[in-house]
Amino acid sequence: KFDVHLDADEAVAMGAGLFAANMSTTFRMRKFGALDAMPHGMTYTITPSDDFTSSEPTTLVEPFARTPLAHRVSLYNRTSDAKIVVALDRADGSPLPPGTETDQVMIIDVTNVKHAMAKHNDTVGKMN
Repeated sequence: KFDVHLDADEAVAMGAGLFAANMSTTFRMRKFGALDAMPHGMTYTITPSDDFTSSEPTTLVEPFARTPLAHRVSLYNRTSDAKIVVALDRADGSPLPPGTETDQVMIIDVTNVKHAMAKHNDTVGKMN
């Protein structure tokens, strides 16, 4: 069975070879393309939950989504600190990628929300 994944060194070498063959007048190449896709989806969880956010994992990126991606997560009317955990979506039982020990991709701590609210909650002069 052939491996269908390329590591960085293989990708550079193959890309350079294909580019050189395409530029050469000796070779006739068929058109080809490549897509970069991530086999695992990603989810995020916001804790603690409130009226606007659920404590259940929410899909951030679908599996095999084409890149580049631009997704935005908004924390509406958040009045307390929060933790956002981004993880690989393994709901289908898929194994972790080689070399990884956990499904967590990143943890974001949103802190000092009350301090920021007190500092920037100035409505004087903004009402007509």
